[in-house]
Formats: sequence, C-alpha cells, structure tokens
Amino acid sequence: MKEQTGPGEQNWVPTTGGHVAARQAALTARFIRLMTHRVKFRLYLFARIPSAYFSGIRIREMDETRCEVSVPYRWFSQNPFRSTYFACLSMAAEMSTGALAMAHIYKHDPPYRCWS
Repeated sequence: MKEQTGPGEQNWVPTTGGHVAARQAALTARFIRLMTHRVKFRLYLFARIPSAYFSGIRIREMDETRCEVSVPYRWFSQNPFRSTYFACLSMAAEMSTGALAMAHIYKHDPPYRCWS
C-alpha cells in the first residue's frame, strides 16, 4: 500500500478529487463567456442593475484572475463640472471585483449563502 503524503509534498492529492476542481473550472469558464457576451450582459444589467445599464458599463476583458471594466464618458456619467461621477467609477470598480467573485461561485455545489 502506498503511503499518503501531506499537503506540502509533491504527490499529495486532495481528498475531494480532481473532478470537483475540473467541474468548477468549467463552470467558471461558462460564466466568463456569459459575462463577456455583449447582449446577454446588457440584458443582465437591465434586469438586475439598471443604473449600470444606463451608464453604459462594459466588461472589456475577463479571465479567471482579472476583469477589465470601462465606463463611457457621456451625459449620464458626467457631473456638472464635466468630469465623471464618482458613483459611476465606483460602480465599475464594484463590477470588476464582483464579476470575479461571481465567476468563482457560479453554480457552486452546495450553493453559497449570505445568511445562515
């Protein structure tokens, strides 16, 4: 019988198995495809976050480790001093970090809950 090694050693295999990690990686890739699809992303924003939809936030690039979001400079996103509203910039910052978090918990089993 083969001796089991610890997590710091080379031959260590997690007890949950590799299929769980592979399934989650596939789901993460599926979520990224959904978020980078222009029409589906715009429909999601219109249904869930209308202010982001009207300000024109877009996800330019996204992978497992980073997300790049842009906000166009137009009437809805500028203040009376002709600069971009801080709220629009904050919304884009939240979108970039929130999209990454959502990608990693998309259809996770068991589902994550924000309450007990």
